[in-house]
Amino acid sequence: MKKIIGLLTISLSLLSCSNDNEEFNQEESNLNLKETILEKYDGKIFRFNDNDDFLKFYNDLSNLNPKEFNDFLLIKNDNNSIYYRNLSNEEEIVDEETSNEGKVEKKSNTEIVLSEYISTIFNYDNNIMIGNDVIFLNEKGELISTSKNEIIGSLHNSSLSNNELNRHNVNYTKSWTITNGSKRVTLSIFNESLYINNALSSSKIFYRVHQQYKSCSFWRCTWKNDDISAQLSPNLSMSGTCQWTNNGINGFEFISSAVFTKNISNYVFVGPCALNTIYITGSFNYARSGYSTNFSNIAYDFNPF
Repeated sequence: MKKIIGLLTISLSLLSCSNDNEEFNQEESNLNLKETILEKYDGKIFRFNDNDDFLKFYNDLSNLNPKEFNDFLLIKNDNNSIYYRNLSNEEEIVDEETSNEGKVEKKSNTEIVLSEYISTIFNYDNNIMIGNDVIFLNEKGELISTSKNEIIGSLHNSSLSNNELNRHNVNYTKSWTITNGSKRVTLSIFNESLYINNALSSSKIFYRVHQQYKSCSFWRCTWKNDDISAQLSPNLSMSGTCQWTNNGINGFEFISSAVFTKNISNYVFVGPCALNTIYITGSFNYARSGYSTNFSNIAYDFNPF
């Protein structure tokens, strides 16, 4: 009996130490986040020393897990960003959408799609500062130096699956939407490639889940953001990934916000490699209280060159 009590005491002590360490690491992480934000954000605009400083901040931000990113938003504590501006947008419902209930709508977008990570860096006016220069992100995805009045970079890519290799200044996105009564959920897989001075500086693949509900007034109906709890269960595979990382593509996620985005792969700048194209296939299960559905036959491929 004494041995059992002793073992229990040791186990509880180790568990307590483990929890203390986790809390300490979280507090240390939050402290580092706060210091970084206070250093680079003056309440109106993010300021970076140079291009490398901007890219490092963006890459570090995109590698945060969902809780850490939420902590970042809480510490920043304002709505001064493209991210919050986009969250407030409503989407008007057209009549023909009612015929798609329970079906998967597939579409490829040529619009600029921004991750939460890049869109929280640029303020409400689409600006950041690099050195003494205000950089403006326009609707084409071009980064404009306002002092020189010239393009210094862009968010763009090329899509092998669409055979539009000369298409520039857009991020390739594929989306699948399922409508269930007054509820709608959209799964998107998209790339975010950042070019600075005509050189590829960063390329990432994200998936995004967008939950919405139908809201009708006397005049019209719109899709609004639906902050409900749901479980995401991806069953995806990656291939042709010679220079692409796998950032836990199939990890279970429990979400409670209307929009959830996860960085699932980064392009790695290593030695020569004949396989620059990433292929993602499989299915994706979505479940909320009283309802579940599956996005099947997902297929996405991308090459940043």
